[in-house]
Amino acid sequence: VQIFSSAKENAVSLNRNNAQTTEPKITSLGEHTTGDAEIDNYIIAACARYDIDPLLIVAQMKQESNFKLKATSHKGASGLMQLMPATAVRF
Repeated sequence: VQIFSSAKENAVSLNRNNAQTTEPKITSLGEHTTGDAEIDNYIIAACARYDIDPLLIVAQMKQESNFKLKATSHKGASGLMQLMPATAVRF
């Protein structure tokens, strides 16, 4: 039996002992890619680790930097997600 959760994008299956196992459903970003396989793989791995929908991160990157690694705002935010330096240091 498989139950799909659109919020978490996970497939939850029940085995014969009714024990619940969770397997990551997303293994690629499909058509929603950054254009860099290494960054795509990092997004997928980090999102699986922290239980975040990878498409949310891709949308954030698209909006903030249009996937330009060296993007910098006039206020000083930089990178794919346009983090301020003080914030980036904290995390």
